[in-house]
Amino acid sequence: MNKYILIFLMGYFTISKSHAACVPPKENIEIRHSGQYHRMHPSGNYFIYTSGNSANLVDITDRSKPKDLRTDLKLETYPVESANGGWSLLASPLSAGGQGMNFFNFNDVLNGQQGQVKPVYKDQQFGEWYHSTAELPGSTVDNKKVRMLLYSNRRFKDYNMKIGSNGAVDSATTLQTGQICDNIFKPFLKTEEQKTKYLLNRDAINRLEIQLRNLTGDEAKELSKQISQARLNAEGEYYGPEYVENRKKRLEITNKIDELNSVVVNGTSSKDLEARRSEISQIYQNSRNNTEREQLAKEYNEIEVKLRTLRLNNPNVKRINELSSEAQVLDNDLWIIKDGKQFANPVLSKDGTLVAGLVGSKLEVYKIKDDNSCELVGKPEHRASKVSFSYPEKGKLPKIVYTAESASSDFNRKVITYDLEKKVTTVISSNEDKGAYYPGFTKDGRVMYKIDTGISIVDPEQINNAGARSCAKLQTPRTQNNSGESSNSSAQGNQ
Repeated sequence: MNKYILIFLMGYFTISKSHAACVPPKENIEIRHSGQYHRMHPSGNYFIYTSGNSANLVDITDRSKPKDLRTDLKLETYPVESANGGWSLLASPLSAGGQGMNFFNFNDVLNGQQGQVKPVYKDQQFGEWYHSTAELPGSTVDNKKVRMLLYSNRRFKDYNMKIGSNGAVDSATTLQTGQICDNIFKPFLKTEEQKTKYLLNRDAINRLEIQLRNLTGDEAKELSKQISQARLNAEGEYYGPEYVENRKKRLEITNKIDELNSVVVNGTSSKDLEARRSEISQIYQNSRNNTEREQLAKEYNEIEVKLRTLRLNNPNVKRINELSSEAQVLDNDLWIIKDGKQFANPVLSKDGTLVAGLVGSKLEVYKIKDDNSCELVGKPEHRASKVSFSYPEKGKLPKIVYTAESASSDFNRKVITYDLEKKVTTVISSNEDKGAYYPGFTKDGRVMYKIDTGISIVDPEQINNAGARSCAKLQTPRTQNNSGESSNSSAQGNQ
């Protein structure tokens, strides 16, 4: 009995060891380029990036010899994402202006030469340079249902594309067009009477601002206060109490930052210097004496140098940065208050049924229903770069990955994954990953992202579970072609 247990354990540890060795926890592939807007291939062997008005395809199959291929693709080319982990089509704007869209076969681009690769389908009416594209559930290898979502006004178009044996689109029909999430993102509307009154108030404020130009000292300070209050009253009456509350909090933060910036070093006060700098600016604008203007400009520059020195020696720098970040959040939220709830940088999931983007200062993720209305399914507490979704698992919400952008957070400029199912945030990049940006998932769950020296590929499961990973999750009996799709045609549709 013990003999069999021993054999079992030996086999188990042998298998476990080989599993952990399947995929390295982290790879750094050196390839220097000045591109942006990276799209990561599901195999982990390719990526597309924008360079000027064009897009390049990089082959990193041989990690030691990356191939940076010039192509006929335009800026912000986006793969037609597929839930089964393939790139068969690439959606590329017709021009740098973005109107209209070309669809290219991925293998044609990979194996062809610049100037010789032709699009397999062209839509001259619909498209923008910023877009995302995905195959919808029900797609198959030879009959694809494709959704394209544009940046402007959440406009989308669904296609039914019949694919020929050569990979070209034999025919394409429009299934539907419209806007997603209209139940969530409604425009800010006001009556003509309200608009007229607002404009009259603004005109009165503008006249006061003209008077302010000719004043200095206490008179200028007093009128400046009156203008600030008049502006708050006018905007508050037009946009409502949320606006007033937002601006009051913003003013409190501004005053707190001013207080923390008011340091005294060797008898010199930053507050006094700033007051003198403001006074000089007013006198300079009204002066017509060139000699006086030269002296004022010299003094102004000297004050700027002194202020920079004081700030460098300010012990409150960290708190000031935190408050500045809070102020930025309030300013971003002001967009919603003034213009209605808006959706920025929308990106589709791999199967086109979810969408993620920025709402004010925070990232939000929505499920797109059959009637194109939307339902909130996730709200990570970060401002973020463009999002990429993981490949879907049946019955589960996917993960998303992004670069967090929040100066007051320990996550700032870190690559983050957020599990929509478990509501768990995980940091993927390390402090050594300088310039970590444009992350995307591979089919097997690794995360690829740009760094200053090239591309980093991280296996989150090994990073977070001390190397424990099952090769069974990574290896399937099916082989893959260059597009990443299974060569078994019965398995190429969405799963």
